[in-house]
Amino acid sequence: MRISMNLFGLDAALYGELAGYADRAGLDTLWLSDHLLTPQSYAAEYPYSDTGLPGYDHSLALNDIWVTIGHLAATTTTLKFGPGVFILPLRSPFVVALSLATVARLSRGRVCFGVGSGWMREEFEAVGEDFDTRGSRFDEDLDVIAGLLTGQLFEYHGRFFDFGPAGIGGPPVPDVPVVFGGSSTAALRRLARRGDGWFGPVCELVESVATRTEVERLRADGPRAGDPITYYPRLTGDIDPANVQRYVDAGFEHVVVSGGPLLKGVTSAAEREDVVAELGALGS
Repeated sequence: MRISMNLFGLDAALYGELAGYADRAGLDTLWLSDHLLTPQSYAAEYPYSDTGLPGYDHSLALNDIWVTIGHLAATTTTLKFGPGVFILPLRSPFVVALSLATVARLSRGRVCFGVGSGWMREEFEAVGEDFDTRGSRFDEDLDVIAGLLTGQLFEYHGRFFDFGPAGIGGPPVPDVPVVFGGSSTAALRRLARRGDGWFGPVCELVESVATRTEVERLRADGPRAGDPITYYPRLTGDIDPANVQRYVDAGFEHVVVSGGPLLKGVTSAAEREDVVAELGALGS
């Protein structure tokens, strides 16, 4: 079993400290949650909580995903990194492609591209992006980014992006897995059609198993039938060997532990290192 950790909204200085502990403890991937900004108020439509609220507000510190990963990659050796997940339709695919190519090169390939379509209409409205067309733009975003990561001249003619031959240069950026978040019908269809992995929301094990079953069914009928998918379900319940074994028995090879609850009330660097070391010891 490979153990990963998800972090969000920490003081910026803590990321480097925790990444060092995770690297030494043998964790697989450090996933960094993403938002571009937090409106003061927004509708309770978060799909993965009973209240419809995500559990944070505008006072939470947001950190840039790519800047953070670039920094952490320079201070670690084996730990991988990924957005868990990056809200792609909020951004320009040209800016994202250059950022992703840069961190992939700086980390020597220790990065995956975790992406999602987003859920907060007010966040899209605040930055001037259309919430209702985000799914269609998402697909074109992915096309543009894939073309630019080849390092060659690339042109694209779509509904939202239309440009002649252009490129970001440099060698191609191969083997950056595209990992999709979410469990909506649209998200799973997109994953089955073009994804390399699934980053699960916080949900019970039975729901993660059901999602995997549906993805495999959809995959079998699509253009990537037979291609493997890596599943990163979120561990719910106790953080102990018995609970991890439940995921092993269910056929998963990875679990992701939410770092916020794990580190709650932990105040010293020594305690944080012990917590992460214990987390690493759950892997095999």
